[in-house]
Amino acid sequence: MKTFHLPSFPLYWRMTDHPNAARPEGIPARAPFAFTCDPELGLIRQDLSPELDQALECVYRAEANVGYLQVGQSLADAYGQDLWRFIESAFKQYGTPVSALEIGCGGCYILDLLVKAGVHAVGIDPSPIAIKTAADMGFAVVEGFFPHPDTSGPYDLILHSDVLEHVSDPVQFLKNQVKHLTGGGLVIAAVPDCSQSNAMGDLSMIIHQHINYFDRESLAATFRAAGMQPLEIARSGYGGSLYCVGRREVVQEVAPVGGTAGYDMFCSLATSVADRFSREIADAIERGKTVGCYVPLRAFPYLAVANAFDRVRLFDDSAEMAHHYFDGLTQRVENFADLCADPCDVVFVMSYTFGERIKDKLQAALSGRSRIVTLSDLSRD
Repeated sequence: MKTFHLPSFPLYWRMTDHPNAARPEGIPARAPFAFTCDPELGLIRQDLSPELDQALECVYRAEANVGYLQVGQSLADAYGQDLWRFIESAFKQYGTPVSALEIGCGGCYILDLLVKAGVHAVGIDPSPIAIKTAADMGFAVVEGFFPHPDTSGPYDLILHSDVLEHVSDPVQFLKNQVKHLTGGGLVIAAVPDCSQSNAMGDLSMIIHQHINYFDRESLAATFRAAGMQPLEIARSGYGGSLYCVGRREVVQEVAPVGGTAGYDMFCSLATSVADRFSREIADAIERGKTVGCYVPLRAFPYLAVANAFDRVRLFDDSAEMAHHYFDGLTQRVENFADLCADPCDVVFVMSYTFGERIKDKLQAALSGRSRIVTLSDLSRD
């Protein structure tokens, strides 16, 4: 079985107002990353070291990093309302639950919508931000990790958004949820959709906090292995997520999905695409060109391969990132207006989901002053 290893790249979990800000003990600025595969599920995974596992627990307990779904976050409504439409659709098909538990409730965005829909909903989250937000909004939220003695249920619905990709044993995690469901109870999960990245050998999907890189097939296999029948798996209408609703069911023994052939192909393609990025950026720098990367979080794995962190400018339109700093990096993140005012010679747009949209916007605004290269361009033979 092949592998792909990155010696070191930023362990993203927060933005700071100045470079080299002090970090809580146990959270490094950078850490290595390696891929592996679960052949029974056909699931591409991070080969999680004990050291990184401990660091991530520190991250989840820190006062940061509760995701997009929090009031006031610039992308909260776009992501949250799209997920809520899927949840409402599930209610129409399978019945509105009386009781619900949200695991990793973060900024309580979905919890608030559940309560407004008449559901008796509680949450659980290890983050102090989640606990404070819940107290301010008047919600019942347990501080900690699931399973927890204070969230025994049973519940008609257990849901979680951007959680399943973070857990080291997703099958056992779902099995634990089945134990706390009522007879016809449902589990709804939202995870990053890695289908295209898995198929294209795209490293932009990786982040230290994500242990599991689901596509439609591996997500279905994970639910079945946990004793649930996936009733529906759909791609999000906004962003790049997969939504799944599953119900407890007596499932026959699950056959392996497909071994490691798909994973081996992913590693080969990833090496090819990363090498192409490295050649492109090295050539531009050698010729004295200025280089920028749009969507820096997705650029980090490629910049690690190219060893080019200190040679590029970083751009993002998120208000939470623009004009702030990533841990371990000294350059300030700029935004669209900054790029227009001072264009780079070459701009890499490091997103499949929004890449073409960003490219069109940049080409219209920059009028040929910058060469725009997308991930799709890098993936083409």
